[in-house]
Amino acid sequence: MRHLATIISTTISLHLAACGPRPEAEEPTGHETGTDDEKATGKVITVEFRGVAYGVEAKPVAMDGGHGVKVTVTPTILDGADHAFVHDIVTETGAATSLRFDAEREGNDLSESSYTAGMHLEVCTPGDTTTFERTYPDAGGEPVAAGETVALTVGILGTEDAGGGQRYAPDLARVTMTVGEGEQVIEVEPLDPAAHMPVDFISWEIGSHKLVIKPFYPLKQNGKAASGESVAVYEVGSIVVRIKGSELVVNDLYYGKIESQQGILVDHGKVTVGGEDITGEPIEKKDLVTYHAVEESKHELAGYEILVSPGASKFGTFSVGDTHRIVLDGREVVIDEGVLSVDGVCYGEVKPKSKIKIFFDEISVGKKKLVPVPGNDDAPTP
Repeated sequence: MRHLATIISTTISLHLAACGPRPEAEEPTGHETGTDDEKATGKVITVEFRGVAYGVEAKPVAMDGGHGVKVTVTPTILDGADHAFVHDIVTETGAATSLRFDAEREGNDLSESSYTAGMHLEVCTPGDTTTFERTYPDAGGEPVAAGETVALTVGILGTEDAGGGQRYAPDLARVTMTVGEGEQVIEVEPLDPAAHMPVDFISWEIGSHKLVIKPFYPLKQNGKAASGESVAVYEVGSIVVRIKGSELVVNDLYYGKIESQQGILVDHGKVTVGGEDITGEPIEKKDLVTYHAVEESKHELAGYEILVSPGASKFGTFSVGDTHRIVLDGREVVIDEGVLSVDGVCYGEVKPKSKIKIFFDEISVGKKKLVPVPGNDDAPTP
């Protein structure tokens, strides 16, 4: 299942060769910043990820019976777009935070974050001054004593573009504090957020049901089926959960009706409902489409009519000369000098003002089903 595409109305790089290879996306980077003294002590770094620079600072704080470490993360928006940051409740303290701590201390792994369904988003615009802070240990925790070392993997609970694009919860830095006699030594190392995605879970309330999905953080869609029933779609990496009324579909397998108040656990693909492991059944595409937030949508591209099913909840069109592109959620359609490509697969020439229908992976013009152009390396098996 494809991720939903993020449409940003800033500079668009348009690939002009409709049937050729696509350029690879740039990888996010992490690097240190600050003065030489700051680098030497390892207290301040900056990590860049998906249009945002995160300044990470750590410093020791005195506590009764020992010491703790205070971590401050300050995001700066670089791409000119609005971004939303996820807040949640840490049950140990009952306080809202946007920072995650996973602690290693004296050979023990301690997760300092337990998540609830009490989540909300804070939208930040370029130029906003936003700071996220958290101190280890949390209230009631054991301070770090002389001779001890604690290592924290620090991340945020989630970030997305404010338009509802794919949500990420990246790890940002590793903070290490060693408590000596009369001094505390702190080091802060940047992490590559793309390489250290967390395996924590997040939970949502859907009507009377609580949904837990592992791993990562979901992208959420809501819609109405033709029957008028509500459709909720949660996409989490390779896991896609669909609930229409009281019926459950996970990764295009049908799991039947779920009763009121039953919890749903999707743990790396294994589905448990009400504490009982259940097995899904295959579902035909004509029925599967009714479990999408948008069953069908119609679009216009340079005089061509495009009917896509499942439909797109977000779309954007871009044109340069005789090359025209439309992005339909996670699907890309390009018409370059009358040549049609869908998701990088070339289907040959289409007549002007043609009606193009896309039904899952089936492409047709009028009543004629199209097949990929021979010799196209990206072509799927017919």
